[in-house]
Amino acid sequence: MKSIFILSFLAGLALLSACSDNQLDIHSIERETQAYESAPVQTMNTGELLEHIQNLAETMTLATQNEQYAEMHHLEIALTKALITLEPQAPAKLKPSIETLKIIAAKIHGAGHDQNKSMAATLDTTLKERIAQLLQAFE
Repeated sequence: MKSIFILSFLAGLALLSACSDNQLDIHSIERETQAYESAPVQTMNTGELLEHIQNLAETMTLATQNEQYAEMHHLEIALTKALITLEPQAPAKLKPSIETLKIIAAKIHGAGHDQNKSMAATLDTTLKERIAQLLQAFE
């Protein structure tokens, strides 16, 4: 578990190190802090986490439609936190699905920094599909 967290952390650092390569620094874009950014995922049960993750996917859809690339940066962080919290609560057979969702989250971060609308749209679709599969597996 520690090695997965360390790898996730290092992957996040690698993504953040690339943040300064864009023509527009999305960190400097003014935006309102969203409630999902301070969601108490550590205290959520499985059902609450799944609902939170589904809400994050809906927020990703809105961010994609409105080209809110800075929002994607914050969504990735919230989604990764929720997935890391969900992982110990999930059956072992779902661990690969959760890992895949973490990878999608990291790619969402990159699409936001690159301001890549087509990649964001593809990731939005993939995220929704994978979350639907995860929800179905928990039923």
